[in-house]
Amino acid sequence: MKLERARSGHIFEAPAHEGGEDLPGGALTERTVPGVKLLREAHPNTPFLLVEDRNIQTGFLVEARRRGNEANHAALREAFAALEAEQVPHVYYLEGANLLGDDGEGTVDGSHPTDLGFTRQAAEFERVLRPVLK
Repeated sequence: MKLERARSGHIFEAPAHEGGEDLPGGALTERTVPGVKLLREAHPNTPFLLVEDRNIQTGFLVEARRRGNEANHAALREAFAALEAEQVPHVYYLEGANLLGDDGEGTVDGSHPTDLGFTRQAAEFERVLRPVLK
């Protein structure tokens, strides 16, 4: 799991791979929930944003990649639901569906963002973070 410390909060990104290997969805859920809870103890008022991996633009061509992408999304949603059920405060969620757009122009190869893809990601992050950080 990748964690970036932002000025006013923490951002968790659900990785598609870890160490070059596919990360099973169950491992993502198992790591996210205790990780967020541990950090919550140290930072009780800091907002946390859970971010799905971007959609694989070539998923319609490669079923295994699409299924892996969908499994990661489901695992992170499961972790978010568990955190909500345990009433862990100040945890927010960003879906991966719109991070790159759906016209194929957001990536150079169906996965890695172009300048336009990064611009779209920034817009999605801003849409979710602006109200949280007010």
